[in-house]
Amino acid sequence: MIFSGRFDGQELFVDRGEAYSFGPYELLGSISLFRRDELTDRIGIRHAEIGNFSDHQLVLMSYAKWGKSVFQYLEGAWAFVLYDKKESIVLLARDPSENSSLFYICQSGCLYFSSDNQYFRTCSSLQLEIDTNELIALCNRLVGITPGKTIFKQLFHVLPKEYVEFTNQLQDKRIKYFQSRNQSIRFKYEEDYFIHFRSLMADAIMTRIKGRKSIGVFLSSGLDSSTVFAFLNIGRDTHQKINTYTSVPSYINEDDNIDLVSEEPLVREGLKKISNVDSAFLQCGDAMFNKQIEAIAVHQFFHPIVHSNGFWIEGILKESLKDGVDLMLTGQMGNYSISFSGDIPSLSFSFLKTFKYLWNKVFGRYYYCNEQWKYCIVHDHLLHDFMHSAPHRNAHILGYDFYSSVSTYRKVVFEKLHCFVSTYWSLLSQLHGVCVLDPTADMSIANYLSAIPSKFFYRKRIAKYLLKQSMKGIVYDKILFNPYPKAQTADLGTRLKNENFLSEKVDFLVEKYRYSNFFDVRKLKSVHEALISTKSRGKQHVLGFHLLYMISIMMFYEGYRETGDGRGKV
Repeated sequence: MIFSGRFDGQELFVDRGEAYSFGPYELLGSISLFRRDELTDRIGIRHAEIGNFSDHQLVLMSYAKWGKSVFQYLEGAWAFVLYDKKESIVLLARDPSENSSLFYICQSGCLYFSSDNQYFRTCSSLQLEIDTNELIALCNRLVGITPGKTIFKQLFHVLPKEYVEFTNQLQDKRIKYFQSRNQSIRFKYEEDYFIHFRSLMADAIMTRIKGRKSIGVFLSSGLDSSTVFAFLNIGRDTHQKINTYTSVPSYINEDDNIDLVSEEPLVREGLKKISNVDSAFLQCGDAMFNKQIEAIAVHQFFHPIVHSNGFWIEGILKESLKDGVDLMLTGQMGNYSISFSGDIPSLSFSFLKTFKYLWNKVFGRYYYCNEQWKYCIVHDHLLHDFMHSAPHRNAHILGYDFYSSVSTYRKVVFEKLHCFVSTYWSLLSQLHGVCVLDPTADMSIANYLSAIPSKFFYRKRIAKYLLKQSMKGIVYDKILFNPYPKAQTADLGTRLKNENFLSEKVDFLVEKYRYSNFFDVRKLKSVHEALISTKSRGKQHVLGFHLLYMISIMMFYEGYRETGDGRGKV
């Protein structure tokens, strides 16, 4: 899964992983192809011989046939580096939608690349300097890092549906490629949309579990993961074992409504009639936030943030590795594509919202309101200057002026989330040695969703209409029509308090950066005080998220602050 190396303009050197060659082409990467039969038919390989060729060999043979048009024919989860000696070019490429990652940096006349970011930290010949502009952008979560950049100067990553071409003089250009899309789809009967969606989802599951012995699922009480599990259970072979993993809260008060704070009751009820499934309900007590914050400087060059759900994701991956699971399935991307694609009209026309809309139209953009910056640890004047600087103004205004164009705003947000989520899952899978794939990100499904009328995502006053109607009779009814569709992580605030590191960390950071011209510790202190004082689970969840975001950025900066020679120092 992990690979890294370098290119000096003449030769491709491998530091980790295995290189493959075919004629004048060399290939290094992590590749898992889907629908190999269709690809080998196009190449001219007989079905009886398919097993003789690895995924890497098939990519090389495909490139030999189609050149840089090869990306129109590949389906799967992949990130690779291909050296074309005939054309004297190197291509760094990623798949359109799956979990993959590929980072690179050019220094001292050499191109360095890796599927994870640990390689750049340990490579003694590289100089890493924090990019202040990207740090400011990251601090404001509605903006985020510039697409294709990382928190360090000169260190980039390849975006989904993109390849970066380098000449032997190490001159580069980023190129977006487009896989074929369906033309506009219009069926006569509404039921046909649901039937076609179900067939695509079933195929997406089957192409990923082929050849796997033990399969795991991140199973929550949500629609997307429940959909993945339902089709997996229907389509698996008798010898294939399923392990489900569900996070449950460690701290529940007597006055808590269990349906509001935990996903366990619904998941257990939905599993009652299903056999040959091992279900784990984990509190993930050993995956503590302080350990994740301490590991930021080691693992998270791309996006040095500890998220409020990080403890259960890492806890489940560790448990699945112990269980011998060779593939974990998640429905993460379904949250952004299957569930929310298309135009979704507002359900609220309150006086306050109307007033805000008119006020911002008359007096300026939405982001002028300091309300948007109260959780950003950077001083407001730095944010203001950053947002008005020429390189960033047009790129970020839309993200704040979302009242004027909800559908366009959602599209921008989706693209950012897609890039982050797919890369983040790839890094986690490499870190823990467990392959994680997402059937809800399948290109056939994505193409179908872009071709059908947008009304099917919100219809008859039902959100997620396409998914809910398609899953009738397949997903457990109480999950399908759950009145509390997003159970809070009930113990987030209590967990943070009980780890006994939070107050010490906040006090340390407040004292250290009290007179900083960059960090505004008053915001950090106010969020911490609000978290400690509130009794509301919902507020604990929100405040805990923002506090972790702030602390992890500051601790990352503390670990990699710039020194006199410009190199980040641990």
